[in-house]
Amino acid sequence: MLGDPTRAQRGLVAATALLAALALSAPAAAQQPSAADKETARALMDTGDERMDARDFPAALEAYRAADAMMRLPMTGVAVARAQAAAGMLLDARDKALQVAQLPAQPGETPAYARARADAAALADKLAGRIPSIQVVLDHPPPDVVVAVDGAALLAAARALPRKVNPGAHVVTATAAGFGAARAEITVPEGAEILVPLALAPSAGAGPLALPLPPPQPSARHVSPLVYIGFGAGGAGFVAGAVAGVLSVQKTAIIKANCHMGACPAGQHEALASANALANISNGGLLVGVAGVVLGVVGVVRSHPRVEPPAVAIAIEIEITPMVGPGALGVQGAF
Repeated sequence: MLGDPTRAQRGLVAATALLAALALSAPAAAQQPSAADKETARALMDTGDERMDARDFPAALEAYRAADAMMRLPMTGVAVARAQAAAGMLLDARDKALQVAQLPAQPGETPAYARARADAAALADKLAGRIPSIQVVLDHPPPDVVVAVDGAALLAAARALPRKVNPGAHVVTATAAGFGAARAEITVPEGAEILVPLALAPSAGAGPLALPLPPPQPSARHVSPLVYIGFGAGGAGFVAGAVAGVLSVQKTAIIKANCHMGACPAGQHEALASANALANISNGGLLVGVAGVVLGVVGVVRSHPRVEPPAVAIAIEIEITPMVGPGALGVQGAF
C-alpha cells in the first residue's frame, strides 16, 4: 500500500504546483487562474490535508475537488483520487487516477508534475486489485429480463458477466413482464468476487406460461353401459331360466310316473302346482335372457370413439309362447 504523504509534504507539493502554474507560458492569459483562485486553491489544499489527517475523508474530498476545479493540475488531481480511495470510492478513485496519469507533459513544467502523474499511475494500478465485482446468476431468465445494480440497469450483453462495484452494500434486482421482481441485498468486501443467484417466479396475475402442448392423443373407445347391463342381465336370465326349467322337468317326470291314464293321486296336485311355477320362472328367465342379449347388441353398436353410428332403424319383434304340460316344458319363440 502506498504511504500517504505527510501534511507538510502535501503542502509543499501544492505550493510548488501553484508556482509552476504561474511559470507556464503556453496557456493564454485569459485562461490562467486569477491570484484569488490560486490563493483559494492553496487554502483548500491545506484544508484537505487537515481533514485527511483527521480521517474525515468526505470533507477532505470536498476541499480537494474545489481546488482541482480551479487549478486542473496533476497535483490537485491525485489528491482527489487519494481522498476518493480513502472514502471507499474505489471506482471513482481509479478513474480519476488514470485521468491524471494520462495528462500530457507541459512545456517548462517542474518535476512535481511528472511526480504527480507517476503517483497517479501507481495508485491506479494498486486500486485495480482492490475493486470487487459481482456476477448475477439467473435461472432460465425470460428474454425481456432487466437486471439492475443499485437502480442502474445493466446492458443485456453484460448482465451475466462480472460487474465492478465499490465495496460496501448493494441492491441487485431482476424484473420481467409477468414475473415477480427478484431482489438481493449484499455487502461486498474489497477484492471479492461475489455470485448473486436470482430466480424469477411467475406473478399471481400472470397468465399461463406458453409451453408447447403435446400432440393430441386418440380418445379411448367408449363402451356403452348398455353392453354391461344387457349382457349381464341376459346371462343371469338364461342361467335362472335353465335352472328353473331343469327342476320343473324333473318334477314333471315324477308326476308323470305316478299318474296312470290321466288319473293322479291327490298328493300329486301340490307337486303339479310347483312344477308349473318353476316352468313360469324358467320362461321368465329365458325371456329376460333374450331381452338382455338384444340390449347388449344395441350397446355394442353404440360403442365407438367419437364417431356417431349411422342412424339405423332396428325393429325386433319377439313372440314367446310357453309350453307346459305333462312330460313337456319349454318355450317357443319367433323373431
